[in-house]
Amino acid sequence: VFPEILSLLNDGSHRSGSGFSGGGRNNRILKLVKNVQNADEDPYFAMESLRELSEHLLMMNQVVVDRVFPVEKLLRGILNILSNPMLKGELELQLVSCRCLYNLFEVNPESISMAVDENLVPILQEILQDISYIDLAEQILETLELVSRLHGREVLQSVSYTHLRAHETCAD
Repeated sequence: VFPEILSLLNDGSHRSGSGFSGGGRNNRILKLVKNVQNADEDPYFAMESLRELSEHLLMMNQVVVDRVFPVEKLLRGILNILSNPMLKGELELQLVSCRCLYNLFEVNPESISMAVDENLVPILQEILQDISYIDLAEQILETLELVSRLHGREVLQSVSYTHLRAHETCAD
């Protein structure tokens, strides 16, 4: 295990004595992230890739994630899945995306700011407007709670704006 961790930290540029290289895992992670980015072409591959990425995230720490995961690409891919109208009916894909996002935030809190800057909060709130899958709603609420620890003001402002907009719509 230790040589594998060292090879991950070196981005696979050195071979460990056991013949394993972190480059293979790094290449695998890059391929999985690419599958996530191409979710509108093949939602099933994206969902299975997100499941595997989530498992990897659960077994890593922030240092390894920073060196192995292309965090920005993964975030953009997940946010695209959650906001893409073509994938609106793919509720299981959205659930797995939100779980992966939560796991990423747990291991790499810095990624929360990147996601907030990419409009994460309004995207999640829009999904909550039409609750048709309770597991997805629960995962979104857990993710928003985690985001609110560092960006409470943004979550509160977005909720207030959404509530005000809904109230104005009802008044019309």
